[in-house]
Amino acid sequence: MSQSTASPVDPLLAVPEEVPENDEMKDDLAELLNMLAMMMGASGLMMRWKWMCWGSLFACVYNLCNARKIDYKNTLMQLMFALAGLFINYLAPPPPQKAA
Repeated sequence: MSQSTASPVDPLLAVPEEVPENDEMKDDLAELLNMLAMMMGASGLMMRWKWMCWGSLFACVYNLCNARKIDYKNTLMQLMFALAGLFINYLAPPPPQKAA
């Protein structure tokens, strides 16, 4: 009998360890985007900043696409703020000009 110096464990049969994903980080990002979209939408609507309304709309859509559990009331409010701000910024008549 000859003794083999090779390892009895076959490296091809080894199963790699699976590292669980950190779900808290995804939840924190979703909550941050919810709050950011709401604040950007409200400030864009009140201050008539187009870029804030666009940012709010993108944050809301991103959150809709990546959320595991959707809060429809909050999401609808974000969309309404963003869309109302865009509507007012682009389609409302401009403020009156001062007479020179």
